[in-house]
Amino acid sequence: MDHVDYRILKARDIDGATACLSEVFVEDNPVCKALDMSVDEFASLARVLCRQAVKNGLSAVAVDRATGEVVACVLFEDAASEPSTTDYGPKHRIVYSLLSGLYAKRPPLRPGETARLTF
Repeated sequence: MDHVDYRILKARDIDGATACLSEVFVEDNPVCKALDMSVDEFASLARVLCRQAVKNGLSAVAVDRATGEVVACVLFEDAASEPSTTDYGPKHRIVYSLLSGLYAKRPPLRPGETARLTF
């Protein structure tokens, strides 16, 4: 796609990446749909994850050259890191409970060796 630039996620991209993730996940993610999660509810979490993603430098965005709009993004984090435990409300608690159970069953990982796709 020659009208799109791909780059590492930077602080200037946080608003666009948050909006992109929130709109797509609320619309398409089965868990979000089952919980009837709103875009605003999801955005509170997505914004924090985007800020963390800027710090680790492992994530990327696709930006429309003509408009500057973030049209796609992917968030990665070090798989050895623990997921955030910040409480974003009852719907997020359900998601974190599910993820915590999955993470508890994984083998121990060393920092810097494995990336985890966040979104």
